[in-house]
Amino acid sequence: MIIAVTSDVHLGREGALVEEFFQAMVAVAEKADIIVIAGDIVENDGPLASELFSKFLTLAKKHSFFEKLFFVYGGMKHEIKLLHATPGLLLNDYCLLSTAIGRVVIIHGNNIGLYYNSEQGEHAKLGAERAKKNLIRKPVNWLPVIQENDYLILGHLHKRFYHEPARIYCLGCWLPTKDTPNDTGYILLINDRKKDPFKALSYTTL
Repeated sequence: MIIAVTSDVHLGREGALVEEFFQAMVAVAEKADIIVIAGDIVENDGPLASELFSKFLTLAKKHSFFEKLFFVYGGMKHEIKLLHATPGLLLNDYCLLSTAIGRVVIIHGNNIGLYYNSEQGEHAKLGAERAKKNLIRKPVNWLPVIQENDYLILGHLHKRFYHEPARIYCLGCWLPTKDTPNDTGYILLINDRKKDPFKALSYTTL
């Protein structure tokens, strides 16, 4: 199985890499069996965001990857409203996949207490590790019970990293920043047939 995952596109926000995201999805769809958007596909439910989301779905149908799409709910109620207004979408609070490398659990992150405090010297990795430990210690009723060996894929933080000892991957976003360009415009490919199953691809190299 080849899984493509990305997050925090924020269609409708000024500066979002809209055309780059569209082109990247078309390119990666040729490789992937499933494409998971891990929350915050849109910025709001205004006219521009709705128009761009509709354009994305039209593109997906044109290039035959609409059926591969799976949407994880993000942190904003307007996104749920927009997703539910579209027939035929696969939607959930999380995506759980059983693969040859083990279970892969994909969550946006805002609803599991995912945060980090940079003012106190915390890094995003610490916040993600804390969130996973909390889920293992105190399961929530809307998620499958998270285990240490599960791979946990997260959005929300707009940071991109692989915390290998904890089996946590954070996805970044599609909003360019001057200080952290390596967090922007990436798609995570998970190939469970490879020895090194995780590969992050920038839209510039697809």
